Amino acid sequence: MVVTNEVFLWVNGILIASILAFIGSLWKIRNEISPLCQIAKRIQLNAIDSWLEQRGLNIGSLSRKKSKGHNSLSAENAAEREALTAKGKQYGLNQLEANRLKELLEEDARNDFANGLIGFLALAALVVLIGALVKSLSRSS
Repeated sequence: MVVTNEVFLWVNGILIASILAFIGSLWKIRNEISPLCQIAKRIQLNAIDSWLEQRGLNIGSLSRKKSKGHNSLSAENAAEREALTAKGKQYGLNQLEANRLKELLEEDARNDFANGLIGFLALAALVVLIGALVKSLSRSS
């Protein structure tokens, strides 16, 4: 059977649709499984800590470090954003501080969007390259 570009793209489309359906079903139950994920993460970090200690590699405890999450801002801007957010939760912010926090959040959102767009374009280019490779291989057969 000769694999044509159309067959490849149909199979690719079906696979991507199946993956998106699977991710969608996981997205619906994420709140129900999040406590289990936190427990599993803590167990895994403790196991890694003990494995490192057994081998004499004391680089600090991974399980005691607080996960900061994702930051696309510089360290100074991320620290400023965290400080302003904490102050806003505790006391409230004046107009100048609120504007600065808004600027930091917008910058973070722009950076995340740009990173996501670059990732999407890289994935699309990879799919096109694989399609071209399959098309060229099917011609030579």
